[in-house]
Amino acid sequence: MDRPAREPLQLLGEIEEVLGIGAYPMNWPIGDGSDFRGVFDRREHHLHLFDRAERGERAAPVTVVGPEDPSLESILPAGAARTPP
Repeated sequence: MDRPAREPLQLLGEIEEVLGIGAYPMNWPIGDGSDFRGVFDRREHHLHLFDRAERGERAAPVTVVGPEDPSLESILPAGAARTPP
């Protein structure tokens, strides 16, 4: 999701259609492309926020916070702090 992509629900629909199975996302992306900020873990109700890494680095730093964390309003794009479907 760190590159521009189709809407997550469109991708889920394609997976279900092609594979003939029901799909349930356990992680929900927060933004995409240059606006990608991390994922929401639907089971644990935590956000895994990724810091940008320099090109070639093995892994980007990750911050884990709860959806009620007040710092989210300043970190995430407008409207992204609400709970996903």
